[in-house]
Amino acid sequence: MIIGLTGGIACGKSIVSDTLKQMGVRVVDADEIAREIVAKDSKALEGIVRVFGESILKGDATLDRKKLARIIFSSESDRMRLESILHPMIIEVLRSQIAVSRSSHEDLVIVAPLLIEANITEMVDVIWVVASDVREMVRRLCVRDGISDVEAVKMIDAQMPIGEKVGYADFVIENRGTIEELQASVRKTLKETRDAFLRSDYSEVDA
Repeated sequence: MIIGLTGGIACGKSIVSDTLKQMGVRVVDADEIAREIVAKDSKALEGIVRVFGESILKGDATLDRKKLARIIFSSESDRMRLESILHPMIIEVLRSQIAVSRSSHEDLVIVAPLLIEANITEMVDVIWVVASDVREMVRRLCVRDGISDVEAVKMIDAQMPIGEKVGYADFVIENRGTIEELQASVRKTLKETRDAFLRSDYSEVDA
């Protein structure tokens, strides 16, 4: 079974994926893949520099992620140019990881913030969406990244609205309480997902 885990920025995807790992579920994170493929002297980093210039690099010739984030969250066209460089490479790795899990009949969770936007939902068997209140997302972003409310809102607005993502979900995990409540919800949802997968009746699941 391949689960696609997605949601808005600062919705709690990391806590969900960490909980799954603690439960012994194999997890592959698209963001981690992205960080690996833009390593110093990589083909992906060369492509980024060609598009955005050498000012996007730090003094040690590695990618300045914060500077790049400010650029892409301020310009949809720049964001699309970055995605055109990274997405094919990320998808290639994801397909390889999925093939391994299918051949071994092993459950796999793909954590992909842009699972829906990148039109790769066909790669997974079921979609989980982690949802949270927008005001709480803003608060978490400000604390996590040390940014202003205005910057946090800009980052959230640059993504598909969480309500729209929920419309694609087979299962929705609400993150509106404590970490312990979220972890309990993950355990419950995984059991429900496995039960539904065995019945092959996702169309009947009430997300």
